[in-house]
Amino acid sequence: MSVIVLFALTLGSYTSTGASSAPVAVVLAKTYYVSPDGSDTNPGTQAQPWQTIQKAVKTVVAGDTVLVRGGEYSTVYGGWSFQSSGTQSQPITISNYSGEQIIIKISQEDKNYGAFGCWYAPTDPEAWQTPKADFIRIIGSDVLPHVLSNGITSTKGIVIQGVLGHAAGVEAAGCDNWEVAGIDFVDVPYGIFTKKRNFMTTQDNSADHWYVHGNRVYGYFSESGMQFNGNYNLIENNEIYKVTDINNTPYGCQLLNLLGNNNIVRGNILSRKGSAVQCLGILLEWDLADGNTVEQNLIFDVTAGMVFQGGDNNVIRNNIIYISNTPEPYGAGIGIFSYDDLKTVWPCNEAAEAAAILPANNPSAPDYQYYYNPRNCHSFGNKVYNNTIHGFVEGIRFYPLVGENTIIRNNVFSGWTRGGICYYNASQGTCKPLPLGLVADYNAEQDFGYMDIQHFDFHLTADSPLIDAGYDLGSLD
Repeated sequence: MSVIVLFALTLGSYTSTGASSAPVAVVLAKTYYVSPDGSDTNPGTQAQPWQTIQKAVKTVVAGDTVLVRGGEYSTVYGGWSFQSSGTQSQPITISNYSGEQIIIKISQEDKNYGAFGCWYAPTDPEAWQTPKADFIRIIGSDVLPHVLSNGITSTKGIVIQGVLGHAAGVEAAGCDNWEVAGIDFVDVPYGIFTKKRNFMTTQDNSADHWYVHGNRVYGYFSESGMQFNGNYNLIENNEIYKVTDINNTPYGCQLLNLLGNNNIVRGNILSRKGSAVQCLGILLEWDLADGNTVEQNLIFDVTAGMVFQGGDNNVIRNNIIYISNTPEPYGAGIGIFSYDDLKTVWPCNEAAEAAAILPANNPSAPDYQYYYNPRNCHSFGNKVYNNTIHGFVEGIRFYPLVGENTIIRNNVFSGWTRGGICYYNASQGTCKPLPLGLVADYNAEQDFGYMDIQHFDFHLTADSPLIDAGYDLGSLD
């Protein structure tokens, strides 16, 4: 029998005059079950479970929970798309049955065979539509360690295991307020990819207000382990590792990509983890990547820690970014780029290259103020506070046009070869005097004798000049 979470009640209330008002129905919320040995003709109870996740996502409504028993499940064409929305007080939840691990196999390389998806973008002329499904929770609870078919050990309750191709573990546009947690994305093209599909209209068809936490991406084949093109998302306490030397895209490589505004990226661990692909840690991409906060992350074994490509008014604070091997000659701990060609040069030629992500040039468009005010692709007004950056050619490298309201303060730079803060002269490969518009103060720039960087131990040695300055960061292993 299904578990009834809320009792079905029909209540009449009374007014001050004693007259009965109309009855109020309380929505039933049920718990359903899925098992590899079930049947979709069953009622979905614990004793008679369904067989497929497809049946579950097409059936559940606000408040319902689906518990999936251990075993393997293969994805279907179009991915699993929820047919109903949850609500803030009654989300739809899908999870593994306690103590049992489910393995979701992406069954084909085709991008249409991803796992979970929601594609609500009425302005999109290129894609089919799915219902707008908001307030969805995909939650894996921890299990005992299991060795997967590729030899990787997992303790996550949900594993999405991919193939070389273009199918994401979770992909969405226009669907808001999802929570994704406790999932291992293993050997996938992307772990999570949320998109804007606005096509220069006043509509907001991005995936906003997501809470993504406690997941791991272990091996991905395309440009991003996770990419968030939406706004007001919280990306917290995830691990993202490139691992593989395969990179099946011409668009570069980054562990995490932000192409939206007012997101928070906190407490994540990002690393190539031995991959030879030139991957940077976090990319804040295009004029739309504004007002984000990136804090308390550990980023290591990367060609560059973070890169701004037109994003404005972001706050980067309390991160540790380091490499312990030979740095790339063109990679800095943080690189702040600016461009001055809005017609032909990527990443500022969005109207030609990616009109799908753009808002209308109309103040009523939700992203208008971030894209058009100003429209210059200059990466201005960013604040870089209290970061520790070690082992790169420069701690922070920036280019002309970024000086406007940029503040670099209270950072520790060590192990650099060209400069702690470098206003880069590309033609000569040197650092120029800092421009007047840039504020750079209270930064420490020398070698500080950390205890054991290769093992994440950033305790200071006894003779460090920072020992009395309150900079002892401690061990991060």
